[in-house]
Amino acid sequence: MYDSRVGWKIRASGALAVVLVAILAALAAPAGLWTGFAQAAQPKDVPFVVADPGSYEMREYPLPESPTSRQAQGRAHSITVAPDGRIWYSGLTQNNLGMFDPLSETFRMWDTPTPRSRPHGIQAAADGMIWVTITGLPQNKMARFDPAIEQWTEYVLPRPTP
Repeated sequence: MYDSRVGWKIRASGALAVVLVAILAALAAPAGLWTGFAQAAQPKDVPFVVADPGSYEMREYPLPESPTSRQAQGRAHSITVAPDGRIWYSGLTQNNLGMFDPLSETFRMWDTPTPRSRPHGIQAAADGMIWVTITGLPQNKMARFDPAIEQWTEYVLPRPTP
């Protein structure tokens, strides 16, 4: 807003004030500061070495079919490794969560509580909880699976208003 008595007058509050202060600080900072920052953020070249096939063993495990949602294709979509070493995967078209235990070489599966959920992205948290996105329409949810008690909790995500 312009005030003829004092020249330009800026009225800002909350987040706008923080952004304004950050911009002004960036403009006032010495030029060398930003150059050093940009250089520090650059990736470093490292030599790429192909592993010697004699130094590891590769094993494949066929994924089991879901007893409740039999689909030949798309049994696993995304994977994550939990802190305890178990491997979890989202069963996109089987609407479930799968787990492979490398120690016992066994699989287990749990159906999602929402029908046609199409679980997609997956992440094992540091506390052992398994998080997945529920992408089937119109769900728009996130879900947490607690392996200790084998229980799901779903969270509805907000939708933008038109």
